[in-house]
Amino acid sequence: YTLKAAPKKPVEVQILDAKGNLVRKLTAQGKPGLNRIGWDLHYDAPHEILLRTLPPEDPHIFYSDRFYEKDERPITHWGMYGMPTPMAVPGNYTAKLTIDGQTYTQPVTILADPSSPGSPADIEASVKLQLRIAADIDKTSDMVNHIEWMRKQLAVVENMLDSEKKEAPLAEAAHKADQQMQDVEYELMSKPLAASDDKTYISAWKIYYNLMWLSAEIGPGAGDVAGGTDYAPTDVELQLTNDLEQKLAKAEGDYHTLMTQQVPAFNRTLASHNIAPISDAGSSQ
Repeated sequence: YTLKAAPKKPVEVQILDAKGNLVRKLTAQGKPGLNRIGWDLHYDAPHEILLRTLPPEDPHIFYSDRFYEKDERPITHWGMYGMPTPMAVPGNYTAKLTIDGQTYTQPVTILADPSSPGSPADIEASVKLQLRIAADIDKTSDMVNHIEWMRKQLAVVENMLDSEKKEAPLAEAAHKADQQMQDVEYELMSKPLAASDDKTYISAWKIYYNLMWLSAEIGPGAGDVAGGTDYAPTDVELQLTNDLEQKLAKAEGDYHTLMTQQVPAFNRTLASHNIAPISDAGSSQ
């Protein structure tokens, strides 16, 4: 697209499917003359877990080169590179360009790879399941990120109370609240991954990484996994998805109890000692 002058706001391109559903949103800084935004045919990536608290085995993790001067860090395992992201199925799409409030649309057609062994129905079924898993990853990440935001605040309260011996009962209540948060958090993700530097497979993955590996197997691959977007999901992959979603539903129930009962109860205890409550403001993706 060509611009006569630089726009006041970033240029936005939305890729919409045939039903008008958002597939991908891209932004760029426009400049006078010819501009270009590239779409790699993938959907937006699922939400990522971003940790804020310090793992006991590496309390100086934010001083490492990878995370220096940052407030949050991703979970990393050396066998998984990036977030598995579904690729759009062949078919008709619309590119919607927005420049300073003005919109322009252009049809986009994705052609099937003639060498693909999968039928259109196979590929569509694969992407449909990948999108279902991506939504599960979003739920998982959002809950963990919310807990991490609150645990970061709680760590400040715990340090303050631990330094004041006369507040020992309140400090014990704070430690209990932190443990309640950890119980739910580590139901959703494996605790060894909290150090963001795992190179081994010494512990079983929990919901988050199992969803990621499953998505990689079904779809685009990741790290050591080749993927299989051109093939319909297997019965085993469908069953694994159902099993993980059952575990996720149980974790969601525990998270609901944490946020509607346990955290408010602790906040009332803090308020009775004239200490500001733990807030969930700013924890959204």
